[in-house]
Amino acid sequence: MMNKKNIIFLLSTFLGFSWQISFSQNFDKASKGTAAAQFLKIPVSPRTSAMGEASAADMGDASAMDINPACLVNLKKNSLYFSHSAYIAETSLNYLAYAQSMGEETGYWGMSFKYFNWGSMDNTDESGGKIKTISPYDLSIGFTFATYISGMYSDEEDRFVFGGTGKLVRTQIENSASAISADLGFLTPYMLDRKLRISLSASNIMGRIKIDKESFSLPLTIRLGAAAFISDDFKMTSDIIAPNDSFLYLAIGAEAKIKMAKKTELFIRAGANSKNIFDISGTKNITCGLGFRYYEYSFDYSFSPYGELGNIHRIAFGMNY
Repeated sequence: MMNKKNIIFLLSTFLGFSWQISFSQNFDKASKGTAAAQFLKIPVSPRTSAMGEASAADMGDASAMDINPACLVNLKKNSLYFSHSAYIAETSLNYLAYAQSMGEETGYWGMSFKYFNWGSMDNTDESGGKIKTISPYDLSIGFTFATYISGMYSDEEDRFVFGGTGKLVRTQIENSASAISADLGFLTPYMLDRKLRISLSASNIMGRIKIDKESFSLPLTIRLGAAAFISDDFKMTSDIIAPNDSFLYLAIGAEAKIKMAKKTELFIRAGANSKNIFDISGTKNITCGLGFRYYEYSFDYSFSPYGELGNIHRIAFGMNY
């Protein structure tokens, strides 16, 4: 178990890590429009979305590579995962990921593919005449690993965890542009009699994309998360999320588990956040969803109202084996 010295060391390390990465970043509303590849900020997991986007400290499938790569150590089994999001304005987001163990008590590795489809658009000349139809898209391909970095003779739940992702980001409009980037993530050991866990992650920490003659940074996002395990059947999560091209926002979520039969479980989820709270009118910032597990198979769904822009529906299928 952790003592006070370990907790102080952890907090000091996390604060120093955040300061180094965020140095010279604005993290305010005046920075809107300064980052490219915005699809990288969109959650792929219905579970994450249903819980208000608060899941950085508690993820248990291959979608963890999209939020906090350190969470791969929670898998315990190999994981195959696919999700589809019917996004706003007839756009869509698809995600495919696979992760497996690197060996007993060593860690996990995984690969992920994130694809955002903008649909078809007309390319016009200066007078508005149609030249051709184009199909813009954004793509990210990542390779992830997660491993223990302390207490190799302790239980897995009592160790610090580090995870990292290297990835290629590509955007295609009429011409294409690419960048190399990376994600970093940390998980603490379980604390308070294994009722609490804290995480810190930073996504898209480097790389710039040049579109026409202008160069844009990728959307650096820092997440400080916590998961409280109230009981075996109920947990609550909270994340402080700071994108470099917007003001930080708070996300909270809850998940209840109902055991229906042997190895068959139903999950009820809800959440809220303060994202875009003053930018979009209408019902927003409140989310909900359901999950179903049958042996090694899973199905998840989430509903996210997005005010005047419409509603977002996400589904995911997974297999942990």
